[in-house]
Amino acid sequence: MTAQPPLGTPSVPATRATVKSLIDNGLLQLGKNPGVDPGARLDFSTSLEPIVLGDNVTIGPGAIICGGCLVGDETRVEAHALLRDRCRIAARCLIETGCSIGPDVEMGDDNTLYAQTFVRGPLTLGSNNELGPFAALGRDPQHRGKGPGAGTIVVGNGNVIREYVTVHQPTEELTLIGDNCYIMAQSHLNHDTIIEDDATVSSGCQLGGHVRLMRGANLGLSCSVHQFTVIGAGAMVGMGSVVIKDVPPHTMAVDGAARKVNRVGLERAGKTAEEIAEVLRYYESIYRPGDDAFEAGVAQIAKPWLAEDVARFFGCSRRPKMPFKPASRR
Repeated sequence: MTAQPPLGTPSVPATRATVKSLIDNGLLQLGKNPGVDPGARLDFSTSLEPIVLGDNVTIGPGAIICGGCLVGDETRVEAHALLRDRCRIAARCLIETGCSIGPDVEMGDDNTLYAQTFVRGPLTLGSNNELGPFAALGRDPQHRGKGPGAGTIVVGNGNVIREYVTVHQPTEELTLIGDNCYIMAQSHLNHDTIIEDDATVSSGCQLGGHVRLMRGANLGLSCSVHQFTVIGAGAMVGMGSVVIKDVPPHTMAVDGAARKVNRVGLERAGKTAEEIAEVLRYYESIYRPGDDAFEAGVAQIAKPWLAEDVARFFGCSRRPKMPFKPASRR
């Protein structure tokens, strides 16, 4: 058995002799039918944990795989990609040319990371996600007086995160993107942002720290959202808006007020005309943006799903709330 390389040893090329030596020393585990290009490099300079490559894995020329990485079955890592310490990549993923992943990134099945994507942990990425070229997830929070991130980023399943999107580590516990979200190009999600399931962030939006988009919320092009703001479930914010107050659920907001019920969004969510009428009745007859005793208003809502959305909105709100002020009442 050849000697185990000491910690700090530069990366070594994945030649047949090197691969055999690493396997003999317990530093490399290969599945069936590996496709590791001899020009790829295996790096133990910062970790002597073994590298595990599953069945039918492909590693391209110039790719660097670091100690402690696991690459699942049928995953393809293209040329010059970098998998840093303790990356855990599950089955059937595609890591395109020039991506930088890790350290401490855990990734589920069937993810696609397009060329030059940057992902740094602590971060968990679910399954069936698409990350566009030059997207950057996991940089430190932009916050004066705060050091490196103090928590983790969690991204769920089935999300599309397009090119040049940036998502930062939290200052406290969590930055979150739920399931089936669409984050369009050149948007920025600052530290501690929470994006719930089925939300849409259009191109060029800027979200301050601790912003929460509730389930199915939709931000139009180039919106700017003040830190700690809540966008209620199913709400739509018009393009170019500067949002400094919380937006109540299932409304359409522009010029600093909720102008009407988001009828189109409700119809797309499968709500009936009767249910949409109940939403309008709530805002015209019950909703009071400054009401701290909102429970009494919630008790008057006939539809349980609407009552839940309203209660969650008030429960999460930490800032002033937009009035319901239809355009005809300006």
